[in-house]
Amino acid sequence: MANNLRGVRGDEFYTLYEDVECELDNYDFTGMKIVCPCDGEHSAFVQYCTNKGYDFDYFEGDYESVDYDKYDVVLTNPPFTNYKKFYNLIKDKLFCIIAPLSVTYKSWFNWNNNTVGYSGRVKKFKRPDGTIEDMSNTVWITNMNHDIKELPLCNTIEHTRQLDNGNLEVNKKKYIPKYKGIYYVPITIFEHTPLPENIKIIGVDNAPKYQGKKLYTRFIIEVK
Repeated sequence: MANNLRGVRGDEFYTLYEDVECELDNYDFTGMKIVCPCDGEHSAFVQYCTNKGYDFDYFEGDYESVDYDKYDVVLTNPPFTNYKKFYNLIKDKLFCIIAPLSVTYKSWFNWNNNTVGYSGRVKKFKRPDGTIEDMSNTVWITNMNHDIKELPLCNTIEHTRQLDNGNLEVNKKKYIPKYKGIYYVPITIFEHTPLPENIKIIGVDNAPKYQGKKLYTRFIIEVK
């Protein structure tokens, strides 16, 4: 079935309409030809595009058969089990899509042009039986422009600590120093706001250490 998270405990999870609306209302799709390649007629993405009167097509989940050259922008929640294949098909188009956080660590995922969506994480999904289930490992990603200002940064480095590899780590977004440099940050940097232009994700470290103790995965960011 289209527009779901396949491979998560063998179940299907559907994007809520309110989450689609909350994110996509921040973009101007006027004059664009939209494709929802992983969606059926009851998908929240299809319903949203219909309600807005956009020019769009959907493909009942058959995303591999789509001629993406015919479209300006891709909007969908793709199957997570084949995410690399899907991403490679659409990465050169404009897009606003949902991704598992595990994908954003991968070497093939390009942060050079991508950023976090306005809504940050997507935390609730609808099950086929109509119940709502909480999730914590999904996020909006996009390569479309954001009309946002620079994130206010901290005036001190007193909230940083030096990791065993010599780099500085910050444990909360509000503590990112204003000073240009490279910092390690937790994945919670995704929450609530997109990354502004003065912050760029340049890599990931799956096994950083502090005083010999292994930490959770950290994103490596550059403050410009």
